[in-house]
Amino acid sequence: MINEAFDEIEENSSGIAIALALSSLTKGLAPGKRYGVGVAFGTFKNQQSIAISGTFSFTDPNSPGTQVIFNTGIGFGLNKDTFGAAAGLSIQW
Repeated sequence: MINEAFDEIEENSSGIAIALALSSLTKGLAPGKRYGVGVAFGTFKNQQSIAISGTFSFTDPNSPGTQVIFNTGIGFGLNKDTFGAAAGLSIQW
């Protein structure tokens, strides 16, 4: 029972490491760019993770007016079999 509790703590710490990695990914695009990819690393209480992301602008980034940008990312625990994902849509005008 104690081993199960420690395993649960490590799994939770791995999830926090994934959240840290996902939060470190760039969410926007540089002016004039339409696509972007990112990689980030996270660590928390001896648990490490890696996250990758992709960003896409549905609209021409050089045209004035409304911009619609989609961003998604996935993260993996390197010490535990944990996984996390995030996605977002941004509309700017």
